[in-house]
Amino acid sequence: MTRPLLVALLVAVPAVAAPLPDAERERLAFHRLYGTWADPTGENAFRADGLQLRVRLPGAPHRVNYSFPQARVVSRFVRRVEGDFTAVVRVACPTLADGVVDDRRILAGGLMAVDSAGAHGAVWRSEMGDANHRIHFGAQWMNEKGGGGQGSGQRGAAGRAWVRLTRTGPIMTYGWGWDGKELADGGPEQVGWVGSVEVGIIAENTTGVPAEVSFDSYTITQPGNAP
Repeated sequence: MTRPLLVALLVAVPAVAAPLPDAERERLAFHRLYGTWADPTGENAFRADGLQLRVRLPGAPHRVNYSFPQARVVSRFVRRVEGDFTAVVRVACPTLADGVVDDRRILAGGLMAVDSAGAHGAVWRSEMGDANHRIHFGAQWMNEKGGGGQGSGQRGAAGRAWVRLTRTGPIMTYGWGWDGKELADGGPEQVGWVGSVEVGIIAENTTGVPAEVSFDSYTITQPGNAP
């Protein structure tokens, strides 16, 4: 009787899962942070460098801005978030040659949140054609009925910059600046968000030439929760 009992006990011992390879752990950590890739046109691509995100955009126009109707739907990473939140990310764009960018031809990256009815708010850092102030900041918001507005702010010469998007119920506030601590404040704006929203990274290009936008130091925090 002893031997069959011993065999049964051995069979019942659960297998110990093998540790994940480093590459798989990095991939899972990346997608836990950024969420799911959404590219409706199939024209864009991304690559992960640790927890840094690089989005490659073709020359064909991709922009979230509703005043640019000929642009294709913008590609983005999305996470569904219930309730209030603050999202912050650092954005970098290459410095493009004079004549490639102007006030309509831009390369940009930032944050966007949209609810199931289409009410959305966005904030971005863009590379534009002003030689003395290549970096510009902008924001837009639109409610489900199509009413909304746009805002713009600080300018700078070059380098990485930070943008912030905050939801408080139906209200959007936003910020931008040169470090992650002292960000200029914009809003409040009545977006009219209802229920959960999809929050994520957006990348835009209307320059006519392929380019890459990179993101790092991304966080989404909610009241009472750590990033």
